[in-house]
Amino acid sequence: MYKKRWTVDGSTNSYPSSKGMLKAWNNSNTNSFFVENGSFFRIQNVTMAYTFRNIRLGDYMLPSIKLSMTADRPLTCFKSNGFTPEITDINGWDTQVYPLAATYTFGVAIDF
Repeated sequence: MYKKRWTVDGSTNSYPSSKGMLKAWNNSNTNSFFVENGSFFRIQNVTMAYTFRNIRLGDYMLPSIKLSMTADRPLTCFKSNGFTPEITDINGWDTQVYPLAATYTFGVAIDF
């Protein structure tokens, strides 16, 4: 932000000057520079399972084997600069927010 800050009239820099950024915090006028798009797309849960029936192991016949996989929060797409697009503060700040971890679970169920 320092290298791309606004320096003189007519400059095409993408960030405001240091003085301009301080003004937004010290008076009642608000600044939209820090407002970001909060839209996001998330896949919350995916579960897949398949059952194999009548599996022969030598002379023994297993009735069934079920293989399963569950993914919790495997994908979140967003463009904001925070850890997560979910905001917990009433004023719209992302304070005390941590990224949600993806969890993958694999399972095997064998019937005898």
